[in-house]
Amino acid sequence: MNVERDSARARNEDAVAAPERAQADSPASADEAAPAESAAPASAVEAPAVEVETQAPATPAPAAAASGTMPELPLSASDAIRILLAFSNKLLPEQIESTDTVETLTNGVSSKRNQLLMDMAAELSVSTIDGAAEASMGDLFSTIDSLVPSYAAFGPVLSEAINSKLRKIFGSAGLPATFTTGYVKDNWGLSEQWAARVNAEILLGTRDGDSIRGGSLSTLPGSVSSAKDASALIDQALALIAAREGLTLSRPSAGGSAGGEVVDSAALRDLESRILGDQGILATQARDILKALGLAEAPLATEIEDSSSLIAAVEAELGANWEASVRPAFDERRAVLLDDRWATAREDLARIFAGSLDSAKVPAERLRGGGQS
Repeated sequence: MNVERDSARARNEDAVAAPERAQADSPASADEAAPAESAAPASAVEAPAVEVETQAPATPAPAAAASGTMPELPLSASDAIRILLAFSNKLLPEQIESTDTVETLTNGVSSKRNQLLMDMAAELSVSTIDGAAEASMGDLFSTIDSLVPSYAAFGPVLSEAINSKLRKIFGSAGLPATFTTGYVKDNWGLSEQWAARVNAEILLGTRDGDSIRGGSLSTLPGSVSSAKDASALIDQALALIAAREGLTLSRPSAGGSAGGEVVDSAALRDLESRILGDQGILATQARDILKALGLAEAPLATEIEDSSSLIAAVEAELGANWEASVRPAFDERRAVLLDDRWATAREDLARIFAGSLDSAKVPAERLRGGGQS
């Protein structure tokens, strides 16, 4: 290799033109690429059809759509205090005016006013509410909302009152106090915030008598005897809430049903209790078979005393939490055994020294500590 002559080759700078054969083959390759290009639009046309077929069966759940269209109605701290004031003073919530004060609502009764102020602070989980006794309701509600902006229904005071009311109403039908929440969710597709409002409506609407400012306190049935009656009670409470808020409620249709029918969870529970309950068909047949075989134990004839009126009288006098005040409080782990006479022996010695007690009348054994402590 001559460095001067072949310098381009030595530096690898020599460029070689592309062979003419590659250009000659290009028509054939273009012909091969033509079917591929023609196939591409066809696949592009077919792709949307496949996509539509995969997406067509997916339909939104009607229950979720129905519940999503309804606005949430969270209870603020001022709403809870309004409920507490109405419940404690035998008033309807709308009868509490912005110019009222705690003093006017309690008619100047100091003991009732002080108890109400303590209940308000306990419900909001605060130590005290400054100026609550003298402030008007309009100013007080604004102060409460700014003081407790993250209030979650309900606090300890209203929770105790509501649970006591629900146990009393639903207990006669064999239903738990949480029946409201399950029914509102399952049958109406509504949230727990709606269930809280329903519970408050039941608390205020099932009271007896008249308001001290006029009008009946009873806007809902005060008792139920079955799951069907309990469901009707909740439906009436929801209707009152919706009318007050200017809303229209409708049950969500059952997904996948041809006629848009709704399955009532209360009816399902009632059917379950009739078949599988303690007094259901299966349990009754089992008892009949045992009785026919002579294996059934004869029930003891006991006379059950109806104490509901007595309980209601005690609750009206002592409040809903009266059981806590009479519950036995003895705990043997906290008991201290005092079996030594050391302290009383010192007292005897002091009396003997003072001359108020004759030493001859005090046996020596009484001055000896015989216990373990």
